[in-house]
Amino acid sequence: MFTTLETLNGQEVIIPNATLVSNTVINYTINKKRRVVIDVPVSCDGDYDSFRTEMVKIMKAHKDAYQDPAPTTMVTGFTPEGNGMIIRCICYCDNTNYWELLFDLNEQVQKQRNALKLSQPVSVVQVNGE
Repeated sequence: MFTTLETLNGQEVIIPNATLVSNTVINYTINKKRRVVIDVPVSCDGDYDSFRTEMVKIMKAHKDAYQDPAPTTMVTGFTPEGNGMIIRCICYCDNTNYWELLFDLNEQVQKQRNALKLSQPVSVVQVNGE
């Protein structure tokens, strides 16, 4: 009547089988390879091309990142205020190294933003329609 799973945090999750049968179940451990995606909001007035170049270099140099498919970055959108863009950093790794790579790359993202003085776009709040 129930399925019991253990989370990465060491928690036990008990799920009624009816829930499993009637809903989508995502198995993150079935495949050896996993995609790491980090969306980074950056200001449009900074050197975002250099940021993209440096992030590709960092991902290529990381011991846990696959070289095939090659790490990449792309602009995936813009902030509603028009003062920033979203740069997506993508690479692949072994499923067992996913979290370590994600956390390492998050830190490298911030270091690169600081090194290039690339600010995060600021939301503009309008007061009384102004």
